[in-house]
Amino acid sequence: MTDDAAWPLAHYVCRTGYTDLPRSAIQSARRDILDTFGCMLGGSGSPGIEELWRVMGRWGGLEESRVLLRATRLPVGTIPRIPA
Repeated sequence: MTDDAAWPLAHYVCRTGYTDLPRSAIQSARRDILDTFGCMLGGSGSPGIEELWRVMGRWGGLEESRVLLRATRLPVGTIPRIPA
């Protein structure tokens, strides 16, 4: 063991299985995931998105992160700048 205070929490989380989760937590997670995908899909056609893609596509860099809803990869540092 270690003196790190995070160790007991990490150990507990690693031993927790799907059946240990409360039903309300599972339902909330599902709702949040669907909401995230809905926002991504809804915002992907917003005004200015195509222009943003053209600009960011010229920045270059290592194509290391897959972009959902697009058949492309971009450098990891550019991903937070793209709303959809």
